[in-house]
Amino acid sequence: MTLKMQKPEIKEDLDAFIKGAKAEQPVREELAGKPDKTFLLRLPYNLWKQSKHKAGDADISLHDYIIQAIKDKNTN
Repeated sequence: MTLKMQKPEIKEDLDAFIKGAKAEQPVREELAGKPDKTFLLRLPYNLWKQSKHKAGDADISLHDYIIQAIKDKNTN
């Protein structure tokens, strides 16, 4: 007995997923040509929750909220 299995055609679905997942963000001039630095930031839960809420109110990501907070602190 021989079973023939046919792979489902998912290429179109996969291409649509990849196209929809790509971020269309312009490169910020201050970062152009310079590598970003990354590090683990451990936040107390309450601080994370409060920051996440404020970022949502400002309609920005938590990442961008933290970057802005650091910029504000460094300019004052």
